[in-house]
Amino acid sequence: MAEPGVQPEAWAPFAEDMHGMFTDPVLTAVARKHGKSVAQVILRWDIQRGVAVIPKSVHRERRAENLDVWDFMLDPAAPAKCVGYMTTCAIRC
Repeated sequence: MAEPGVQPEAWAPFAEDMHGMFTDPVLTAVARKHGKSVAQVILRWDIQRGVAVIPKSVHRERRAENLDVWDFMLDPAAPAKCVGYMTTCAIRC
C-alpha cells in the first residue's frame, strides 16, 4: 500500500457477507462499543488504513449508514478480526 502512485481500493468491502462478518461476535462487540453497525466498523477499519472504500447498496438507509463513519475512530488493535476476512477474500489487482 505504500508504493507511490498506488491507491488500494475496496470495491466490495463487505464481500457480500460470504464469511459471516455481519454476525461475527468480535466485530459485533466492536460495533456495539462504538454505537455503530458492523458494516460501519468494516468501512472505518479500511478508511483508517488508507483504503478507498466503495460500498454498494440499493437501500437508501444503508447508503446513509455507509456515509456515517466519520464520527468515530477504532483502536488499531480492536478489529483485528478484519485481517482474517481480508486474507480469506479474493484480492484482485
